[in-house]
Parts: sequence; structure tokens; C-alpha cells
Amino acid sequence: MKGLGKKLKYYRENCELSQQQVANALNVDRSTYTYYETGKTTPSASTLLKLSKIFNVPCAVFLESINQELNLNSRVADADGAYLAQYEEENSVVTADDRIYGLNKEEKELIASYRVLDAEQKDAFDAFVKKLLSQKKK
Repeated sequence: MKGLGKKLKYYRENCELSQQQVANALNVDRSTYTYYETGKTTPSASTLLKLSKIFNVPCAVFLESINQELNLNSRVADADGAYLAQYEEENSVVTADDRIYGLNKEEKELIASYRVLDAEQKDAFDAFVKKLLSQKKK
């Protein structure tokens, strides 16, 4: 899956993350993530979903690459493209210009990890951070 690997690398670099940081967020070895980028292996559907959260892009971006590489019916690719345009319009996808610049390695890794949490975990994390901040004010 060379096209998928290229997209993974593009979005990772666009987010200014290292392969190790993405691997940590996915809870896999760096070599496993490297194989995704080089096309040696293809990530599972659940991993693709996590990657879409880490990079803040719709999962359809990655599925489109897989569809094209498998030479699936063009109607499927067209449907993915239409879905992607609709998703971007409805959810105002963050572009490179909207990113927060100047984050250090640990901050980037924290954001990538946060993006793969489910809603309940994010709520618990948010509550914990708010508690820490309130203690700091005292």
C-alpha cells in the first residue's frame, strides 16, 4: 500500500510528529508504524481510525488510498471523495494553517495520545487537568 504509506508520512510530517510519537500514541513499536509508511504492512481498520484521529483528518482520506490501490470500482472511490468533501464541509477540518506551532516533543505526543482516547477517557483526562490547574491556583 504505497499510496497509503505516502499519505501517512505526509500527515505525520504535516503534524510535525516523529514516527516514534505516532507509534507511542498507537501503542505499537516504531518499526510497526514504519512498516505502515513503507507499505510493508497495512494497518487494521481500527488503527486507521486512530490514525485519522491523531492526524485530525477523516478516515476516508486513508480508505480512498486503499480503494485506489486495490483497483476497486470507481464508484466506490467517487463515493469516498464525496464523503470526504461532505465531511470537510460539515466538520471544518483543521488545515496546516490552523495548527498550534511551537509545541515541544512531549506536547505533540500528548496531543496525539489524547486524540485516540474515547469520549469517557477524554472526560476523565479533562477533569484531571482541571483539578491540577485548580490546585496550581491555590
